Amino acid sequence: MGHMIFFFHDVDNKIGTIFPSTNNSTEFKHIINKRSSNKV
Repeated sequence: MGHMIFFFHDVDNKIGTIFPSTNNSTEFKHIINKRSSNKV
């Protein structure tokens, strides 16, 4: 599970780098946080 979070974190960083002018990075993080808390 730790590797999974790491992977998503890396993807989130890439999204933030590619689309710095959008809110995609924040939205993506929100979705991941929701899924993580749902699984726990």
